[in-house]
Amino acid sequence: MLVPASPLSPLEILVKTIIEQYLATSYCITFVSDVPFNVFLATGLTYLIPSEQNLVEQILNVSEIGCSDYIVRMQEPQKFMVAFERVVHIGDIRRSDRKIIILPYDEDYNENREIDLSSMVFSMKESNFVANMLMIETLNSESDCKLFDLITHKFVGPDEEMHLPIHLDRWDSCREKFEKKANLFPHDITNLNGKTVKVACITYQPFVLLDIDPAIEPLGRDGVEVRMVEEFCRLAQFSGGLNS
Repeated sequence: MLVPASPLSPLEILVKTIIEQYLATSYCITFVSDVPFNVFLATGLTYLIPSEQNLVEQILNVSEIGCSDYIVRMQEPQKFMVAFERVVHIGDIRRSDRKIIILPYDEDYNENREIDLSSMVFSMKESNFVANMLMIETLNSESDCKLFDLITHKFVGPDEEMHLPIHLDRWDSCREKFEKKANLFPHDITNLNGKTVKVACITYQPFVLLDIDPAIEPLGRDGVEVRMVEEFCRLAQFSGGLNS
């Protein structure tokens, strides 16, 4: 018996699978793409055609209505990351569990590709603060099946290792299955394994006391909120750099 061909491309099927497994409870998903992309979803969906001049405003608008998860298909996803980081600082909405999925711009493998996009994106300072990032890359295949690698960054651990890509899994379009069935968003932020987290503060007595004589307080700081941050550093195992 012949099976009807899927109206979706292999990449669209993969994205639909990821959404069903990991974003089913998402309040709103935003597609940022300047090429057509077909995925039929039961959850809320917003579609943005990115404008280089207005990208910050575009992302800010969807963020303010509750969209925290993004699927990006741009030739230069670095521009999205820069705009996204700007929105995090100027917007009113704060979410710690946001997810960003970056798709290959060209679905077909390009053997002449010279750019290591995953290393380039993951080494950006804007990526250092996003735990749930997933990049999909097209893999060379000698068969008619299309293969996609699923990669994330080393979010936890020493700062010098944060840019390192981590291969999570591979998806085969013919079998429509993941090889390892790995968790595609694996980072446990309850244990940051020594990651540096910067904390900015000002003198606000009696909660924050700064510039204390080291003879009195070796670290030069004290206060209820300072002690809370230091205790949180200990529990989550990260290095807290306090900037006044």
